[in-house]
Amino acid sequence: ILPIQSGIATHFPSSNMSGKGNFKVCVCGGAGGIGQPLCMLMAKNPHVGELCVFDLTLAMVPAEGVAADLSHLETKVKVKGYALDKDDKPVEKLGECLTGCDL
Repeated sequence: ILPIQSGIATHFPSSNMSGKGNFKVCVCGGAGGIGQPLCMLMAKNPHVGELCVFDLTLAMVPAEGVAADLSHLETKVKVKGYALDKDDKPVEKLGECLTGCDL
C-alpha cells in the first residue's frame, strides 16, 4: 500500500495498519547531523508511537541526550535513546531497540 501524502509516497506495513500512533521507528545514527532532524520529524509524525534513537558512544552528541530533548516536544510519542560502544555486538545489545520496529 502506497498512499500519497503531499506528493510523497509512504509505505505503511500491512502488519500495523490500525492508524495513528502505532508505529515503532528506530533511527540508526540518530545523534548525527542528519539523524537528529530525522528523529525530530519522526517524533512529530502522528503515525509514530515509539521512537528509538540509536548511535555509537563515540558520537559527538549522546543518543540519550537527543532522546531527552525530543521527549520535551508536545507529542504522544515515547522516545528512548540507545548507545553502543564500537566494540559491542549489536545482536547482543540492541534487542529491545530493534524488536518490533516497523521502520
